[in-house]
Amino acid sequence: MIDAIRAAKDALVTEHLIQPRLRGEHEALRVLLATRHGAVLASTAAINQLKALIVSGPDDLRLKASALGRGLRGVVEERTTS
Repeated sequence: MIDAIRAAKDALVTEHLIQPRLRGEHEALRVLLATRHGAVLASTAAINQLKALIVSGPDDLRLKASALGRGLRGVVEERTTS
């Protein structure tokens, strides 16, 4: 116990100059992840709005949208297989 008290007193007497860690890479990663999260949320919101528009829209709009959706799925499948 005496050693602990002596160590505490020594720590209080000496002057410690603490160097902050460089946070450049950490901060850059945080900004990148926050930006990605925002982009994912915006993409999800856009998809949900389009789906709601298709569901609540007139029949001719639904037919055009479903044809467009089939075309987009084909493009996505082509790009993922190549």
